[in-house]
Amino acid sequence: MAERKKAVKKERVACPYCDAEIFAASFPYCTECHVRIIYCPDCKKPIPRASTKCPSCGAAVKAKA
Repeated sequence: MAERKKAVKKERVACPYCDAEIFAASFPYCTECHVRIIYCPDCKKPIPRASTKCPSCGAAVKAKA
């Protein structure tokens, strides 16, 4: 019996500043607006710089000096 491949839903990752799609989650900047992207330490989604908690998962985010 042939194995069925499970459909994996790919979630859109967008820049929190210009809403442009980020193609590689490891990019340190947005290719559209050239702003440095900061990622949540827990869910790895991009977050605004001034955030103290992740809007996606609610994890606490430490401000970087």
